[in-house]
Amino acid sequence: MALRTALFWSGIQSILRLGLSFISIKVTAVYLGAPGLAIIGQLSNFTTLIQGGIGNAIQTGVTKLTAESEGDNERQLRVWRTGFRMALLLGIFAAIVVMAAARPISVWLFDTHEYWPVIVLAGPCLVLGILSVIFMGILNGLKRIRELALVTIFTTLAGSVLFIPLAYRFGVWGGLIGTAIAVAGTFFVSWAVLNRTRALGTQSLRGHWDVGVAREITRFYPMLLANSAVAPFALILVRNILTDGLGVGAAGYWQAAWRVSDMYTLVLTTALSFYLMPHLASTRNENSFARELFGITYKVILLTATAAVGIYVLRDLVIAVVFTHEFVPVSDLFAWQLVGDVLKMASWPFRMALVIKLRARWYIALEILAPLLHAGFTSILLPFFQVNAATLGYALAYLITDLLLLVALRDYVAHRRGGSER
Repeated sequence: MALRTALFWSGIQSILRLGLSFISIKVTAVYLGAPGLAIIGQLSNFTTLIQGGIGNAIQTGVTKLTAESEGDNERQLRVWRTGFRMALLLGIFAAIVVMAAARPISVWLFDTHEYWPVIVLAGPCLVLGILSVIFMGILNGLKRIRELALVTIFTTLAGSVLFIPLAYRFGVWGGLIGTAIAVAGTFFVSWAVLNRTRALGTQSLRGHWDVGVAREITRFYPMLLANSAVAPFALILVRNILTDGLGVGAAGYWQAAWRVSDMYTLVLTTALSFYLMPHLASTRNENSFARELFGITYKVILLTATAAVGIYVLRDLVIAVVFTHEFVPVSDLFAWQLVGDVLKMASWPFRMALVIKLRARWYIALEILAPLLHAGFTSILLPFFQVNAATLGYALAYLITDLLLLVALRDYVAHRRGGSER
């Protein structure tokens, strides 16, 4: 599977996702305003925190073990059954905790207990969302890029069909309900697509789980939990820092800049998710691994920087088209936000290399450090840079992270130099 194949399919789905994301952001900006955008962002980050914190480690383990077991159908079935059962049990436990703590969670996220019914609704939806990432892991491990793209396309369509009319008709309440329900939509779409591949049916998930496989999957938890939980948690902290210091409107402006970043980096992050894990995991020779790693990183930096420069030059037009006149102050946030995007995307291949090579201590340390540096710099710089404290803090956090990643993978830097000399 070539990177261009992953880019092709991620590009197709991302064009659709960009279009639908534009519509949903426009609806949010027009009917909910900057405060509403911040509130919706809080719930989105919370669901990402729970779903990713539980599911991403299992998904990564399933992807890696499926790819490594190519040709061994029995081994793959044990991996899938074990991953599914782990996700189901942990998902139910998380849903019970979330529903029981709905009121305090609502106060933490929204500064009011008013929205506790939305948190209760999110509980069972999270169970299905967690199961869906296991199906995505199976497809990724089987290198079914087309099917992965179809899952994302239909999930995005379903989510937009829910979110846009609900936000338009019922305002913030509708947007929150649509965001919560959309988490569950991925389950039904991914299950349907996976069944069509004939790689997995209901019978494939029956039977006992494999303790050995469960132990192998669990090895990914310390690393992926740091990635999945700390990053969205830190974004909630950043938003709370801005809200407490400057008001919910200022937090909404920063959320708007962040959403633009999400939109244009979508193609690359999707392609890297499709490509990196199964490709690098199957690369045994260390010199080849180093060559692939640095080659991908150079391409990612070039593509992200090109897109970032284009957005910066056209930032006023972007704001006018994507948002409303209310969001004109967002223009001043783009410079450091876009620099941060380039630095963050540069770190993606190196962070994935740490996962593949099971360098848990480095990975955990950096996955915790980067988001917390972002929140910490935001708090420190807030009196001097106002809203731009969040964007400047973002860039500084990933500059430090990139430098530390070079240290963490210094042996592959040496392999790359050795390969170049030869």
